[in-house]
Amino acid sequence: GFRRVFYLLHDDSIDDCVNDDSDGRGDLEMVSSRRCEAIVDRIHFNFRDLIAGLTRALPGEMATLLLYSLLQSHPTFVDTLACTGAVKAVLCPCLQGLYSLSKVDRASKGGRQTSRVRLSHMYVLSICVLLVVQDSSLLPALCDRSGDLDGVGAVQVSWYTERSLLKASLLDVCILCVLRASLHAVFHLQDGYLLAN
Repeated sequence: GFRRVFYLLHDDSIDDCVNDDSDGRGDLEMVSSRRCEAIVDRIHFNFRDLIAGLTRALPGEMATLLLYSLLQSHPTFVDTLACTGAVKAVLCPCLQGLYSLSKVDRASKGGRQTSRVRLSHMYVLSICVLLVVQDSSLLPALCDRSGDLDGVGAVQVSWYTERSLLKASLLDVCILCVLRASLHAVFHLQDGYLLAN
């Protein structure tokens, strides 16, 4: 299935930074078919281009689903984000998307179907953010406010209009946006699923 293909994606240009074998799976993967069994070493793929495309398309629904699949299925994708310095570039559009989705005008027309689509997108965005911030290797960079670690540092979030967030770390903004989305889902959309899970 697609998980096997995701596991095989590999970028030679970041080999020195990402340790592929940290999970003990090794380099080779058996792929079976009706006629033969073949050994596939790796599928060479440019992760920098993928991440650049993702950052342009996020927080769109399809890009969010692709990000979720990569975070969930690829064994070194989070490490790749750290190695390429793309943590902030990927997280900021997701956080802005969470913020925008939780800033819905209650009087807007669109009915239940629009609410359900918006709600499912909010769930996937929240999960993507939580999948990234749960990785302990990223915590020093996510908590940095000085800009010394991996260039992340304090983030400027001009789109967050309720408060002026001076010298807020990326982790601070993640917590604010996920909590805001959760409260919006519970109180305005009257759905307790996000908080329950």
